[in-house]
Amino acid sequence: MRKGTLKLAKKNPEKFAQSINKIVTKTLQQNPEMRIDFALQESKNNGNRYLNMRQFIKNDTYDGPTKNGFSMMVQDVEEIEQLQKAFNDFFEEAKKYF
Repeated sequence: MRKGTLKLAKKNPEKFAQSINKIVTKTLQQNPEMRIDFALQESKNNGNRYLNMRQFIKNDTYDGPTKNGFSMMVQDVEEIEQLQKAFNDFFEEAKKYF
């Protein structure tokens, strides 16, 4: 491939926001400049539901999401219950190291 022929797609937050329905949202404010947003979102395109957890920062140079977080598709309440139990078990174990 010749130099300069590869064009990267630019992210479009407005277009993404229009393609989802936020069903449930919660925010954990970690400090004045940092928060974690939790969301259950549904795609308007295909109806898939996603759990999304993302850390956001707001300071003099940047206001928006960080790379810290995850998103995963969930299909039913049983899957959410399994994740909830696994998270609780994980965090109980992780607390032992602090």
